[in-house]
Formats: sequence, C-alpha cells, structure tokens
Amino acid sequence: MMGNLRVTGFFLLLVNLMSGVSVLAQEYSVFGEIEMEGSFALTPKGEADNFLESFLGAEANHRLDYEEFSFTARHRVEVDRQEELHHYLYEAFIDYRAAEILSISAGKQRIPWGRGVAFFPTDVLHPSHTREDVEGFSGLSLILNPDMNLQLAGALDFSTPLAGETPEENEDFYRDLKYALYLSLLAGKADLAFSGVYSPDETLRPGFGMSWDIAGFIVTAEGAVEFNNSTEYPDTDLFNFEAPGAFRPYPLVATGISRNLTPRQMPDLSLMFVTEYLHAGTGYDKKERKEYFNIIGTYLASGKEYPEIEYLGRNYLFALAGLELYNRFSLEISAYASLDDQSLSYAATGTLLSIRGMDLSLKGEQIIGGLRSVFGSLKAGEGEYRVTLKSTIYF
Repeated sequence: MMGNLRVTGFFLLLVNLMSGVSVLAQEYSVFGEIEMEGSFALTPKGEADNFLESFLGAEANHRLDYEEFSFTARHRVEVDRQEELHHYLYEAFIDYRAAEILSISAGKQRIPWGRGVAFFPTDVLHPSHTREDVEGFSGLSLILNPDMNLQLAGALDFSTPLAGETPEENEDFYRDLKYALYLSLLAGKADLAFSGVYSPDETLRPGFGMSWDIAGFIVTAEGAVEFNNSTEYPDTDLFNFEAPGAFRPYPLVATGISRNLTPRQMPDLSLMFVTEYLHAGTGYDKKERKEYFNIIGTYLASGKEYPEIEYLGRNYLFALAGLELYNRFSLEISAYASLDDQSLSYAATGTLLSIRGMDLSLKGEQIIGGLRSVFGSLKAGEGEYRVTLKSTIYF
C-alpha cells in the first residue's frame, strides 16, 4: 500500500510540475524532463549476482520573475525499483537585481565557475564534480558585471554549519563558513579566471585558470593549491577521509583541449572532441590507502598484499568524442582513466533525436581494472558491464 501511495504521489507531483498554471502566469515558467530507463549490469565472476534495475525520474526548472527580483528552483524526484520516492533539490534561490550591473542571490545556488569540461580546479565551491547533477551551495552571493569583459563574484557558503543537527554541532557556526571570490576577465581570445576560498582552520585554496581560442581549438589550463583540507578526485563517497592535521599544500593542475566543428562538405554533421588531464596532488598517504582497502576488503581474497603504490590515484585522464547527424541521431563515447593504476571507466551512448519532444538512447558501460584500483573497486556495486535503455520526454 505504501508503495502504491508513493507512486501515486510521484505522478501527482509530475502533473503539478508540468502544468505551469499559476495566478502569476505572465511571470512564471517551468520546463524540464521525465526519464524512464531500465538497465542490466553484469558483475565480476565470484561477486554478487547480475542485476536488473528500473528507474523513473523527473527534473523540473522553475522561474518566477518580477521587476527587480526572481526566484529560481531546480529539483528532481525519482522512484527506484523498490517504489521508494527520492527528492533532490539542486537549486532554490532568490536573485535580487540591485542595479544594472549588480545582483545579489540568497539560497541554494550554483555559480558556473571553472573553465574545464570534466575537471575544475578553479571552481572554489564545487571543485570535485562534473557538470551533471551538481547541487549548489547554501548561502549568499554577489555578482558584479562592470562591463561585458569583466565579472567579479563573491560568495558566503553556509553549507557546512547548516548541516549540523544539534546546537553543539553548530557552536562554531562562524568558523565553519566558507568565503569565496572569483574574478573572470576576457582579454582578446583569452578568458582568465582568478579564484579563492577560505574557511578558518579548514582550508585555503587560491586558483588561476585560462582558456583561449587557437584556430578553432579551445585550450584550457587551470591550477589551484589546496591547503590542509584536501579534495579528492574523482568525487566518490568511498574516497572521503578526514583532512590531515598538518597545514600543507596540495597542487591541482588540469589541462585540456576541445574542438567543435561542422565539415563544409556535410553541414548537417557536427563533431565534438575533448580531452583533459588532471594531476590531483591530494593523493592518499599510506594510512589512507590501507583504510580504503579495508573498506573494499570484503570483495578481496584474504591474504593478499597491498599493491606497491603510495596513493590510490593522482593522475586522471578524461576523453570524449561525439557526433550529431541531421539533428536526428547522436553518438557519444567518453572515458575516465586513472593513469596511476591503469583502471578505466568508459561509456558509449547512441541517441535517437528525431522524435519531437523525446529522446531514445541506448548506453553501454564498462569498468576495466582490478578490484584494488580506483575504478575497478567500483565493479561490485556498479557492475563490470552495464547496458541501459532510456527515454527522455521534455516539457
């Protein structure tokens, strides 16, 4: 009964999200998507059984505009195989336009910092992420645009102190705040970025980034130095450890190149190529490495020695190639690789775009690497091979 109620409530919410009917119809807009997918995963030999999963989800973007301020919200609801309802709030903030060049925002928000595609050392508040499904920080921000080529942003992040559930956990409220600054400057074909984040007794992280256009190729380079509160890449729950006690620096350097082009002989064909490299100096020390292998130890045969490495991964490579033909079909192949242990996660996705308001896609994924590698350790939970059929309806 509870499962049926959850599903019924889910669809009632979908109808509400899609209706767009409001007494403020001239100022209110909503758009989003509904996703339905099924996937089959093949696990490594000797591990858990192969599994079949189904998924239903919807994401909605709301915007309510007034003369001087607006309200923006982006959230997602999902129903899993057990008919349990999950809700994710990515953004919900009020934006006040104090002047033509100045805006002030309050709430849960995302500011598009960083110049890369997969790795973002200069993104001071969301440094360990990809562009998809990124939750914003909870706090205040100010964005100043003196002219078309210059932007200055500042943010006060309340996410850490607001996470405390008891008064004792919030007793250091002001010391748990994060202060962030970001400067973006367009100089000719070069786009420069300067960033910094500071939290008392926790972290200091200055950064610099640049992207420039060279004969149609976009070259990016970003770097940051993380003091004390290290940030791990890629962003996975298994990789979260307490920060070391010493106030020591860790370098983060990312470089990449991308190209979008349409051949003159085939104007209905568009191509995209991206490659990025990241050196994450926040690799693990021996103690952290041992702790990590204890976590995945249930998946390993007993009695084996730890590999002869001093960290789980510091050097990563991301590559992507895609094409779109006649606005009817697209193909995308992407991969994340750990160069330190030669583990790899890659995917190929073909999407049919010719159905109005709807996409149909077929995605295949594979993880390569031993269970003691960065990506190979995910096999037991994610599956060594996975095939997913997905439909996306836009509204």
